[in-house]
Amino acid sequence: MNNSKVHAVLSELHRLLSLYTPSEFASAGDYEGVPESLRAALRSLAQEAGRPGTDSQGNIHRADKSRKGVGRRRRLALESSFPTNEILNSIRKSSRYTNSRGIMQIAKDLGISLQAKPKDGKDRLARRLAQAIQLTGEPRRSELLALLDREAKSQTEGWIGVIKSTRQ
Repeated sequence: MNNSKVHAVLSELHRLLSLYTPSEFASAGDYEGVPESLRAALRSLAQEAGRPGTDSQGNIHRADKSRKGVGRRRRLALESSFPTNEILNSIRKSSRYTNSRGIMQIAKDLGISLQAKPKDGKDRLARRLAQAIQLTGEPRRSELLALLDREAKSQTEGWIGVIKSTRQ
């Protein structure tokens, strides 16, 4: 295999490690019908994603400076205490979930520092924002979710947007 393919494989692995938590890899490994060889690979990915210094841990550290001094055990407890999917769904319901700039504005308005990389799409930024929100302390996390829910699109607003776009 040539170097470019090796780099592509490694790049994809690092991308996966930055998108999913150790518990998500472990859950995928526990899924019924997964061959034992893939189950072992998913267990290895879960261990790698949980190590400090991996891409996912680095992104989480940069996303929220208020967690300085929080140990690994505390971080993992916070990660498992509230499902990221609920936070991600709240972000996706936002009226500003239209492009990467909108996600960055949401993060800024919530007081969360989020760094965009050149090829980050809105979904990847939304996932990183959801992880950052998930890692904040409980009173703050509830406050942030309430702010997100307040600005969520209503179904009526969505239909009005569709109607306006067809008339133009």
